[in-house]
Amino acid sequence: YELCDVYLELSKPLFGSDPKQAAAQQAVLHTCLDRAMRLLHPLMPFVTEELWQRLARSEGDPDSIVIAKYPEVEAGLVDEAAEKEIKAMLEAVGVVRSMRDSYGIKPSQRPAVYIRCRTADMLAVMQGQADNIQTLCKAGEVKVLGADGE
Repeated sequence: YELCDVYLELSKPLFGSDPKQAAAQQAVLHTCLDRAMRLLHPLMPFVTEELWQRLARSEGDPDSIVIAKYPEVEAGLVDEAAEKEIKAMLEAVGVVRSMRDSYGIKPSQRPAVYIRCRTADMLAVMQGQADNIQTLCKAGEVKVLGADGE
């Protein structure tokens, strides 16, 4: 879900704008797909082998997923603070999507979204994630307000 619904949707605007940014996004996507295939291989060997064979190869990659190294956790890639921010952003997106559905707002409509935050920390997080919220909610604009409404 998070790879397709979140990462790809957030990457789309970047693919057409900056070639360096697009290349970085593609590299991350390739790494995610490669690791996902390796993780799923013991459960779905034939499907994952077929899909893995279609991924772009780097020099030194094994010829088959059967002999590819099983992924291990890379502690340097774990970012607890970023995970908390993304979780908070996804909660806000979930609420907005639910409200769109409840009010029968069509996907083609781009309503303004107002988010009121109770704490200064959450205000900073939501202000930093406003563009992502706008993209994932298909909103016209996103206004992030503090507890006092400002």
